[in-house]
Amino acid sequence: MKIYKLYNDGFIIKTRRATVAVDLVPGGPNSHPFIADSIFYRIAGHCDAMFISHKHGDHANLKVAKAFAARGKRVIAPKGLWVGVDPMIEQLLVADTAVTIPFDELEMTLHILPGHQDDIYNNIYVMDFKGCGSVAHTGDQWNEDDLVWIDKVKDTYRVDCLLLNCWVNSMERTIRGFNPRVLITGHENELEHTIDHREAYWMTLRKMDKMLSLNVPNVLMTWGEWFEYKK
Repeated sequence: MKIYKLYNDGFIIKTRRATVAVDLVPGGPNSHPFIADSIFYRIAGHCDAMFISHKHGDHANLKVAKAFAARGKRVIAPKGLWVGVDPMIEQLLVADTAVTIPFDELEMTLHILPGHQDDIYNNIYVMDFKGCGSVAHTGDQWNEDDLVWIDKVKDTYRVDCLLLNCWVNSMERTIRGFNPRVLITGHENELEHTIDHREAYWMTLRKMDKMLSLNVPNVLMTWGEWFEYKK
């Protein structure tokens, strides 16, 4: 499978049978977005579904969600986000428990784990592309209490590629909990954040230097780059 990194923490995962997007946003001010609406409409045409981790504007954008819905593509959002906007935009209605959604038409199973950024619902997605590998996306996971169950994720889910926000609470513990074969970080250089919370690429490099004992290869990409994973 190929994993493409778009702006901020947005990714597209493409396998032989499915192409799904997570947390796609245009970035920049509404009057001058970094990525035009027309481009997202074209991207939606090449994808089969999109998943939104949480409500913050650097991860969730209603225009992008509507572009997917207009192309007949399912959008999965966390509890309480964009309720009643479009029948193609579905909310996770059960909070604080894991949920499994079959995508039989894509030969994929979506597992939604009940993460949080502080007290904000933050869906952690584990996407099992049957026979092609599995990918987990953590959104803006931060809540310290969640680490108790994150420690045991590896006991239930096999994760090949972990897409991890670079400023996650307890990076080493989170990586151990998911036990991925490959780590790809996101959220570096989000330009709408202030300088003190923009997460420079060199910060990720320094953090990864401290993770060498985990023996998990890590990939640092910038916008528009992609990584190919083969089982």
